[in-house]
Amino acid sequence: MSAKKARPQLTSADLVERLRQRYLGAEWAFFAELRGGTGWTRESRADALAFNLWPSRGLELHGFEVKASRPDWKRELANPAKAEEIGQFCDRWWAVVASGEIVLPGELPPTWGLMVPHGDGLRVTVEAPKLPAKPLDRAFIAALMRRETKEGASEERVRAAVDEAWKRWKSDERKQARREASNAEVQLEILRKQVRLFEEASGVKIDSWSNHPQQIGEAVRVVLGAGGAGQRIAGQLEHLAAEARKVAESAEKAAAQWPKGAEAEGAA
Repeated sequence: MSAKKARPQLTSADLVERLRQRYLGAEWAFFAELRGGTGWTRESRADALAFNLWPSRGLELHGFEVKASRPDWKRELANPAKAEEIGQFCDRWWAVVASGEIVLPGELPPTWGLMVPHGDGLRVTVEAPKLPAKPLDRAFIAALMRRETKEGASEERVRAAVDEAWKRWKSDERKQARREASNAEVQLEILRKQVRLFEEASGVKIDSWSNHPQQIGEAVRVVLGAGGAGQRIAGQLEHLAAEARKVAESAEKAAAQWPKGAEAEGAA
């Protein structure tokens, strides 16, 4: 039996992409490889920034230092002022590392949070504390705007966002269709049970009359004229008919909403 292959070591680019996916959507604006200012005003850089766009969440700015190896992390520790020029504007600051062994116990600065890979995403192992962030200055705002202007009109970026939205919509559509179909099956089983109980109590086989609606109507008239017991039987018949109509409507709705080719995709 062959040994299980080890997963390849994540690169800095891999970690930045995982951050991008984590902060994807209308709530966040994400920036990779951002300088602290334009021109020669600042040379400091952040591997990534995520700007929260919702006032209800505090409009927080998160900064990230991405480290793919132990030596890379040790260089960061040797120059703690490196992150300060951009970090002073951030509400939270994170180290994002390629494995849990890169940052040893006691090495993480108390003002930093820590994220490590987990599955295809990232997991928070140390929550980043809220920091007393300074108001953004014009040089920093200019850097943000330049990066957004450069990336915002990227055809590739727009296409990727549209593709992602389409995949999510199709997934939600299939899930809804499956829920509708499952609900219809449950209702149909309930109806079948009610029909069996009615047939056992009345001795009438409804299936054998399914092609003779006139005979069913005549039978209903007979039981309606049979007093209280007849009224109860007629009520059961009417209830069964109503339930059958509901199940048929649910089944038709589920069939209409089921995406074309969904069965083939599910079998693949």
